[in-house]
Amino acid sequence: MMKWKTSLALFAAVTVGQATGYAQAEDEAPADEAPAQEQEQAGSVVGKLVLPGETPDWFRGGELDLSKAVVLLEGNFERPALPLPEGFADWSREEKIAWQKEFMQTQAYKDYMAELEEARSQRPRFEVPVNADGTFKGEGLTPNKYYVSAVIPHKDADPDRLLYQSWASARGKPILVEADGVVEIGELSLRLKNVLVPGDQAPDWTAQTYDGGEMKLSDFRGKYVLVDFWATWCGPCKAEIPNLEAVYKDYGGDKFEMVGLSLDRSIDLPKAFHDENHSGYRHGYLGEWNKTETTARAYGVTGIPSIWLIGPDGKIVARDLRGEALREAVKKAVDSKGGIN
Repeated sequence: MMKWKTSLALFAAVTVGQATGYAQAEDEAPADEAPAQEQEQAGSVVGKLVLPGETPDWFRGGELDLSKAVVLLEGNFERPALPLPEGFADWSREEKIAWQKEFMQTQAYKDYMAELEEARSQRPRFEVPVNADGTFKGEGLTPNKYYVSAVIPHKDADPDRLLYQSWASARGKPILVEADGVVEIGELSLRLKNVLVPGDQAPDWTAQTYDGGEMKLSDFRGKYVLVDFWATWCGPCKAEIPNLEAVYKDYGGDKFEMVGLSLDRSIDLPKAFHDENHSGYRHGYLGEWNKTETTARAYGVTGIPSIWLIGPDGKIVARDLRGEALREAVKKAVDSKGGIN
């Protein structure tokens, strides 16, 4: 169910020299009529979700109902091996990042991601309902190592993006479920965040430009605008830049603009990067991530790159865009009748 950011997984993989990935599967929980022998070999997990004591002023989610929460249990799976070049383990970090950028533009990358998605689809996955008091109990679990998370999702959340489109979430430690065993997780403390989905009005923002000026989201009203939250210290962010540049080259114009919004600790870092690696689309500086309350927090950005497509009316068209999905979303928007002709 959770579609984790593929370049982040790939970056981790090429950095350590082995395949890395996270869960996404559509397996159903064991049916009630499962054979007795299988039921006896199943394990269970119990725990409790806990909300924060106070609701911060910046939170836009309203009243939270624990009975609408879901605990997600996603099991291990065997990941395909990356087609790494000979001697890759001895390369420098910079050489590995350069290879990653080139690899992500190839058919071999598409084939690898298709193989990875197929492997993910075979992993055990369970959704456990939560009681109004936050307690939960998951039964009939296939023995395996599981990653535990919990969410209170937006009512219109994408089922494949629950962890990113939820008003509250928690990530617990990996657990090992054994046959006939009971794993007691204890309390999982939920953390609040804002979440926006397609159709919501995008919060306005103001960013410093590298020439000393400023720009705002409202400056682009009447056009489609792709907004990329990124930072120079983020390897996956930099790996996505060639794709962004290619999309802007093909579609930038009267109907479509693109903006990179840096979350670095100072404006000097993205400015120097931009001066050395100039790109055709526009760039600005928001402020250090986690200190940028009015924008990153308003959008609920919890991981970067975080790429959003916003329509001529200022409403969100799509979010969490990467790779081919980014290009397809922009092409569909530009080919539509919206925006300025």
